[in-house]
Amino acid sequence: MIKFISNKKGVDTSSENPITANDVVEGKEGFVNGEKITGTMINNGEINITPSSEEQTIPEGYTSGGTVIGNENLVPENIKEGISIFNVEGTLKEGILSNVDYEQALSLCDDISGKHIYGIRKPLNGITLERTDNAVGKIAEATHDGHPENVTNDFDNLYPWSDMKSFMYDSNKEEIIAWYGDKEFTFTPEDSNVNVFTRIPRFWYKRYKDEQYEYWKIADYAAEGFTEFAGCSPARYSVSGSIDIPRSVSGNKPLDKIAPEQYRVSSKLLGNYNGLLDIWSVCGIQMLYLVEYANADSQNVLGQGLSSDGYGTSTGGCDNLGMKSGCVKDDGKTAIIYRGFESIFGHVFNLVDGIKSRYNKIHICEDWTKYNFEKNTMNNYTQLTYSAYDGGCYTTAFGLDEQYPLIMIPIDGVGYSDIEQSFTKDYFQDSIGYGNDYTTIMEMGGLTGSTERTGIFYTVLSVDPSMALDSGHGARFLLHKIS
Repeated sequence: MIKFISNKKGVDTSSENPITANDVVEGKEGFVNGEKITGTMINNGEINITPSSEEQTIPEGYTSGGTVIGNENLVPENIKEGISIFNVEGTLKEGILSNVDYEQALSLCDDISGKHIYGIRKPLNGITLERTDNAVGKIAEATHDGHPENVTNDFDNLYPWSDMKSFMYDSNKEEIIAWYGDKEFTFTPEDSNVNVFTRIPRFWYKRYKDEQYEYWKIADYAAEGFTEFAGCSPARYSVSGSIDIPRSVSGNKPLDKIAPEQYRVSSKLLGNYNGLLDIWSVCGIQMLYLVEYANADSQNVLGQGLSSDGYGTSTGGCDNLGMKSGCVKDDGKTAIIYRGFESIFGHVFNLVDGIKSRYNKIHICEDWTKYNFEKNTMNNYTQLTYSAYDGGCYTTAFGLDEQYPLIMIPIDGVGYSDIEQSFTKDYFQDSIGYGNDYTTIMEMGGLTGSTERTGIFYTVLSVDPSMALDSGHGARFLLHKIS
């Protein structure tokens, strides 16, 4: 602060460059050469500056001080290489994150909706499954008494399981007319052109092995290294009614004792996009079930189904469960359901299209419009890189073709006396006994009266495609797409 002294005692205050009002802060007074002056210099007080991308002008006038704000992140490793900020030269190479930043980024990705991977694994020589990835800590239970509200299933709210839903499909209009939960929806549509299907939405999967484990993984987005399952809609119920008026509705006795090709012809009556349950949809359901429950023993998880006594039982035993899984009574005489697919095992067999066996070699077709039940021909079918187990067994290992990882056909197993060593506890039968030049097709799920041979992984590759099936051997329709 400048101190001004009066000239009462004759002190010489003259100067060649005298102080003027502009040199004194506004509001302050003083004397120069005996004359009083009042300051006019603008008082800006404290000035604090935050650096930005533009130049900032410091105002003319008086200031009592202030700060220029600094930032600890203004260091070379945080600035792109070749860029200088306030004379700090950057050294950061574009596109490279530190280990810490990378882990933080992964953590943030896990919190973003639609970016999840749910997995399981088992030792190559073991049968116990454990959860991996975003499935760790998840719980999945199924009701055995018809009260799903009393069990916990975290997957009810996780895609794709959360979006598996039944709907009514009008084959004349070739369109969905009501979804489960809509006011108009019913499991028992009277119109023979309207039937009930269950939608499996699109998801992505990965199945592989390393030196210690076999892995099954499902993603709700197009994760790197995963394969897309495009989605499809198998019928909620087994085929009922008649070959001329086929139905997938509640309250009917399943149709059986029909030749495979007759089922195929019948399926076309439900619309141009209809066919029979195929190997892709079967393995998709198996994959979804396995990752959800992390338990390959489907009878233990969902219930015994109509495995001990169910001949003549009509469909609809699980209608009150809606889209939940399990059963209303686990007594071997009551149907089970897995997320909208009633009696996917037990009751009657499900004929499986798109797959054939010959010489124990497995052949699959990728184009559903070219499926066929022709014997001794594999036109439009591709052979897998592994052979099926030769004979009958309880599965301990599935084959893995890297080009078709979704397809799970048993390649090893044990007899019934060693069933506790089986991975799935489900039976498998190849075409042994029919001769090496004989072509056979597949059924899955098991049938009534065969408790030990029933389950979601129960498959037989010993069906003669030219013969009428026996009692308990039925089919399930599949809507490949919706117009």
